[in-house]
Amino acid sequence: MVVGGQLAGGEGMVVRNIRVVPIPAAADAFVANGPAVALTQWYAVLLTNAWLEFTVGDKLYSRGAPLTLYPAGSGLGAQITASAAAVTTTNAAIVQNGDPSNRALYELDPPIYVPATRNLAVTLNWRALQTVTTAGRLGVYLDGWKVRLVQ
Repeated sequence: MVVGGQLAGGEGMVVRNIRVVPIPAAADAFVANGPAVALTQWYAVLLTNAWLEFTVGDKLYSRGAPLTLYPAGSGLGAQITASAAAVTTTNAAIVQNGDPSNRALYELDPPIYVPATRNLAVTLNWRALQTVTTAGRLGVYLDGWKVRLVQ
């Protein structure tokens, strides 16, 4: 996007999927000889008092909760541990809200067309404060096709 939250003139987008991707800090996801806390805390963020709203212009097109309804569709599984024979055991906790497959997506049916120069926004909302001790972010992806108007 040339302008934040808006497609350029002459360009549109057909949105097919919405994904919410937890991005915890690496220090909280991979811990040597101890528990990795990112999994439980970020999974609670996805499940507790949160919802997503997708708007184009002033019109609300999608609202849903919990955020696990919008799976990431990629990445590692939930919890893995290195071999016990290793000198240092590394515990990994990667948040995965859904099957780690591109087939596990929230499909918009029918797809939503976003016209050129129209404002679009995806908002994540919380009813109450969600306290976590881990750092990180939540990413939102809109999958689809970019459409360039014929001139």
